[in-house]
Amino acid sequence: RAHAPTDDRELGPPPPGWVPSKVVCWEEIARLAPWLRFGDRLAVEVAADLLHVFRVVGSNGMQGSHLGRLETMLGRLGLTPADRSRVGLGASSKPNAFERFRKSGA
Repeated sequence: RAHAPTDDRELGPPPPGWVPSKVVCWEEIARLAPWLRFGDRLAVEVAADLLHVFRVVGSNGMQGSHLGRLETMLGRLGLTPADRSRVGLGASSKPNAFERFRKSGA
């Protein structure tokens, strides 16, 4: 989107004071979605918190509304197969090693 706000700062560490098991959830989301940036921190915080509850109590112990919210948040962060296809990563800054073999005009 042409006029979408941009923030090139990295996502960064989880909020201070989190228990180690919740930090693991933040780090997992960050590892799976390297496109997330500093401006996504609040959404990642909600998703990591819900993922932590899911991991602690399991799907049977989690309220249905919270499980649905987790699924929604993961989708919004591009962490479901369907939503991942919609993530616009922009042009790669890494050169393509095979670019020299491309035929001109292709």
